[in-house]
Amino acid sequence: MIFGAMRSLTPLVLLALPLVLPAQPTVRVDTPMTPPDWALLERALLDANSRSVEEFADRYIDERGYLLHTMRWGTLDGPDDAIETYYNWTLLHALGGSDSTLELYKKGLEGHLLQYNELRTELTEIAAHGAYHKEFITQSDWFHTGEGMRGFLLMGFADPTDQLLVNRMKRFAGMYMDEDPEAKNYDPEHKIIKSIWTGSRGPMIRQATVYDWVGDPVPGTFHLLHNPARDNEMLDLMKWYPRMLAHCEGYLDSAGDNFLNLGATLLGLNAYALTGEQKYKDWTVGYLDAWKRRAAETGGWIPSNVGLDGKLGGEHNGQWWKGTYGWKLHHLRRRARTDRPPQLLHRRFLDRLRQRPAAHRRPVLRGRAAQADGPDLRRQEGGGWQDAAADHVRRPEGLRAQRQAGVVRVPPGDLQRPPGGDLPVVDAA
Repeated sequence: MIFGAMRSLTPLVLLALPLVLPAQPTVRVDTPMTPPDWALLERALLDANSRSVEEFADRYIDERGYLLHTMRWGTLDGPDDAIETYYNWTLLHALGGSDSTLELYKKGLEGHLLQYNELRTELTEIAAHGAYHKEFITQSDWFHTGEGMRGFLLMGFADPTDQLLVNRMKRFAGMYMDEDPEAKNYDPEHKIIKSIWTGSRGPMIRQATVYDWVGDPVPGTFHLLHNPARDNEMLDLMKWYPRMLAHCEGYLDSAGDNFLNLGATLLGLNAYALTGEQKYKDWTVGYLDAWKRRAAETGGWIPSNVGLDGKLGGEHNGQWWKGTYGWKLHHLRRRARTDRPPQLLHRRFLDRLRQRPAAHRRPVLRGRAAQADGPDLRRQEGGGWQDAAADHVRRPEGLRAQRQAGVVRVPPGDLQRPPGGDLPVVDAA
């Protein structure tokens, strides 16, 4: 995102330069040279990925731009996961992929908005009339809103002069700047976003329900990716639905600001980068500064709840470590007392760890633990870890979407330089 903002800001920087620049020496390069192998490999990789996007779109996106899948509401494989299938296509185009990757992303985005506006739910009012309003999610948390918007937020890399992109970015940013009367998500007096659930329908001040999180049940068997089986096994959703509901029982606190809402600053940043309008910069910096002050008040800990009155822990009797996605959830899983601040629990944990013999300390490796006399964890190609004694691989986040999109690696052995030529040939086999 930082690099995208810098690229989009380039015209603004140029406008700020003095009108009269000192004469610069001219360097003319007119001697042909053979491209280095690394450049050919990069070009081959971009071309291979571009072809894979085209093949994926030809198979899974229809003429309307609709994704061929089972449509449903929920943060557990709902609208954000559907559009996330294309999350890296705009970045691929910006890096040098074919123009078709950008065109297909735009087709998929427009189709997605239309498709999910046809969605109707019965167990949650959030998507009772569609998942989107004014082309923006009705209500969700920024954990999932941000996932669904990744390709869109990187689109300034690829096509910063697209007027539809500019208009949408300004409108979406306005929903978090108190400019939209239907989306009063922001309180400019206290510099808070009023709920963890926000969007084009405004903030959710009531307590959420498990159906807001999970949506309506859908008959059929699916890869339930928020499940230990992930994409290794097809599961009956109706059978697992009660467990999906139970999983969300600890995520129902809604009112008040949450650190996840910092994701909304990406809208302000993009709007400023695309337009140069000062108000977007002012809002983005002002909201970030408010969170800096809150962290300073706790001694450096990021609070997980800020009340509607602007006070730390305002929705939990001053206990700022409580709230959805907060310190509370981390400690509940260990059945610890949640009325204690995290720094006390963290200090006691460190004290106990120091008292244990060195051989029994378990350093954390990417979410799994290893110890001297424990399982033999071996690093796998692609960044995961495998237990030598068990056939279990932790795949890096995003691998599913890359595989669905057909994103591939080109092994060096598959690259051949044609006789007398400079362009690579990728062995299709």
